[in-house]
Amino acid sequence: MDVAISPYWIIPAVLLYFYLTDTYANWKSSKKYPIAGGLSVLVPRVVQNFIFTIKASQLCRKSYQKFKHHAVQFIRTDGNVVVLPYEVLDELSSLPVTHAGPSEGTENELMGKYTSISLILDSRLHFSIVQRRLTPKIPALAPILEKAATAAFTKYFPKAEDWTEITPFDVFGEVAARVNATALVGPAFCDDPKWLHIGLKYTEHLMETMIMLRMVPRLIQPTVALFLPSYWKGRRCVKQARELLSPKIEELLKANDSGSWDPMNSKEDADTNVMSWLAGSVKGNERTPASVVHVQILLAFASIHTTLTRLTNALYDIMAADPSLLAELRAEIESVAVDAKGWHDMPYDRLYKLDSLLRESQRTSPTILLGMKRYFKKPYTFRNGIHVPEGTYTTMFVSEIEHDLEYVPNPDKFDAFRAYREKQALGFTNPASRDLDFAAATRSNLGFGYGRSACPGRFFASLEIKMIMVKLLTEYDFAFRPGEGRPKMFALLDFLIVSPTVKILAKRREGHSAPF
Repeated sequence: MDVAISPYWIIPAVLLYFYLTDTYANWKSSKKYPIAGGLSVLVPRVVQNFIFTIKASQLCRKSYQKFKHHAVQFIRTDGNVVVLPYEVLDELSSLPVTHAGPSEGTENELMGKYTSISLILDSRLHFSIVQRRLTPKIPALAPILEKAATAAFTKYFPKAEDWTEITPFDVFGEVAARVNATALVGPAFCDDPKWLHIGLKYTEHLMETMIMLRMVPRLIQPTVALFLPSYWKGRRCVKQARELLSPKIEELLKANDSGSWDPMNSKEDADTNVMSWLAGSVKGNERTPASVVHVQILLAFASIHTTLTRLTNALYDIMAADPSLLAELRAEIESVAVDAKGWHDMPYDRLYKLDSLLRESQRTSPTILLGMKRYFKKPYTFRNGIHVPEGTYTTMFVSEIEHDLEYVPNPDKFDAFRAYREKQALGFTNPASRDLDFAAATRSNLGFGYGRSACPGRFFASLEIKMIMVKLLTEYDFAFRPGEGRPKMFALLDFLIVSPTVKILAKRREGHSAPF
């Protein structure tokens, strides 16, 4: 006699199978490293991933306090991530990229296959052009960028001396995109609305795609990506960038090949930009318009939203502080503008109080909870005994480290002049004081990374942010709307994001202008 099996049992049976398989995998993995946040191995991977998505900040703090000197792991649907302790920082940063790759770590984090970021695995162009060309050219770029900043403020900021509502996320985004474009694509496209749109929107589409895909198992990510509008919008941005920039890049490459144009030794403003330097230096298979365009997109992604986030948080911190903070910052700007050197010879390096404010703002309002990302291509055992198998993605609790009383006195207090006082004690001209700079990549300042793989664009970012802040502080007054205070950032996964909808009040300061 045949026994009929009800079809209604199939789905529960399949779900039970996957749950048991998932639980076993979690249990097996927990034998290597404890699970972050004290979550049980019985909690399904998809649930652990969801908890991490909405409560990453709390999980990071709880895990750091409990496992400060040990490795711990986050169970995620797209693969587990091991968080290494602070004491292996120097050893980790000294490992060759052939052993523990920072590019692979970043590519994995940003879902490179679906966000066009995978180029960082095939080329070092984006890194080398910033390190070898952009950073050394900062003094020559500064006056050019000042003109761009002035033009951007004229266009996007209120001209009236009455209080006007603005949305910092939008306004700072437009200003940052305009200044950034001057350095990246030069006069040919720095005012082009198509390029400015690409620079702003590509990052937004990338982040939307990355966040959505990290919510689902790796096996179905290729399928899910096809149904995400942000995935297609991101690809469209890349396509539009190629269509827009390629003809000009092709023209520059031909001029350089013929010997009629050499941007590497030119002092012309029109040649002082990344696009020109790339056209004059790329070689071999990378000497194509497509490669140069892709580098431009990567650099725009890495800089525009980082700049607007840092500007927004710094301004909020100033607005929320005692009025004496703003008065001291303005006084410093005025003092530098009238000193013996005047507003020349990189005056931004002499704005010690502003630099200290930016460093403290980045510490207390970071954009990431986890940093120092690596992908281990080979197994490795650290000197303290922690073993990392081949194929493991690792990271560190960089935000928690910078809020640890063991390393930072009174870490929960926003102290704008914390680094300023330390520099003052050392002597501002003392080379050791440079480790206290906003752009320094040191053991106590991990916002830009650390070691050989620290962000190469941090010096340019520092210049750009200070330049815009000087314009903001000298020419405008700001206030929160009645009944409102400093807006909080919100966490999504291990990213901290400023609200794109918050509005504040701004007005021109009568009779005041920036020193440039």
